[in-house]
This record gives sequence, C-alpha cells and structure tokens, in this order.
Amino acid sequence: MARIVGKISRKKGKNVLITKDLKEAIELTKPDKVILIYDLAEEELDLNKEKVDKNTMLVFFGNYPVKNELNLGKAYCISPKGLAEPSQLVVIMERMKK
Repeated sequence: MARIVGKISRKKGKNVLITKDLKEAIELTKPDKVILIYDLAEEELDLNKEKVDKNTMLVFFGNYPVKNELNLGKAYCISPKGLAEPSQLVVIMERMKK
C-alpha cells in the first residue's frame, strides 16, 4: 500500500512521508495544519472551505486511528466512503486541481 501511495504522489509532484507514529511525523515536518482523512469522521472535507497548501499535512489512516491521534488534527471523511488510502489520495488530488 505504501509503495502505491508513494508512486501516485511522485507522479503528481507531491511528497509522502510514511511513519509508524503520527506525532513523530508532525514533529519532523512541522505543518501549519493537519488534516486527518478518516471514514468515520462526521464532517466531509470541502476543499472550497478548507485551504490545503504546501504547509498542510494530509494523513490517511491504514487502520482506524487511536483516540490520541484524532486530537492531533482536524478529522474529515471524503466521499465515497470505504476507499483504500491510495484511492483517497487520488480523489483529493483531483479535487485540488479544480
């Protein structure tokens, strides 16, 4: 899965960092904002309202996040729900083009 996400990101000219621990990833990259993509989040990500730029960290959970990870950023879902992480990445990148 990580290899697929990395390949998609490189083709789009984006960077990907895969870590075991979200807190460590935030400490390493020092983003201005952290957006958590999580199927069970109550609010859907609206790119017209939520600014996503080069200082924004997008986090895709391979499994459901633990409770303390949800406190490290703002959680959103994307539609359609149930997509694998590589598909979620593609959906968001395509929506960012518009």
